[in-house]
Amino acid sequence: MLFSSTSESTTRGQTEPIAALFAVSFMVIGLTLFAGYHYGVVEDSTDRSIDRPALDAVYDHTTDRGRFNSGESLGATLEPRHLPRGHNIYIEIRYRNNIGEQEIIDQAYFDGDGNYLGTTPDYRFPPNAENASRPLVVERPDGRTHGGRLQVTVWE
Repeated sequence: MLFSSTSESTTRGQTEPIAALFAVSFMVIGLTLFAGYHYGVVEDSTDRSIDRPALDAVYDHTTDRGRFNSGESLGATLEPRHLPRGHNIYIEIRYRNNIGEQEIIDQAYFDGDGNYLGTTPDYRFPPNAENASRPLVVERPDGRTHGGRLQVTVWE
């Protein structure tokens, strides 16, 4: 039994050109989205900035459920093990007072070994210093609370 090759080739293995174009387009779009997402994840995971981890560590060790007790000193509360080793760090807590002005409630300066050196460094921060901040609640000694902001500046 011989079959004609022309009738067999017209019924097998053919796809509509429009369907093939859509399939290829969806593959390219999917691959692009995957690569873009993967690039963002890989890029973020290799970030070597120290300001965010330092901010989180200071926040965790100076607040109680997001409240900073202004009766406690940052210099007395923080220990060298709470701070990034090998980096100087300046910490400042501000709050908005009753007349709406920003007021520094506490500040502290630590050297790269975690030693408390006072409230401010004797010089300006270097240009490569990294800054990070986050909101918190400041509790005054009289029990009143105010919205505040914790800011850290970190440099080598």
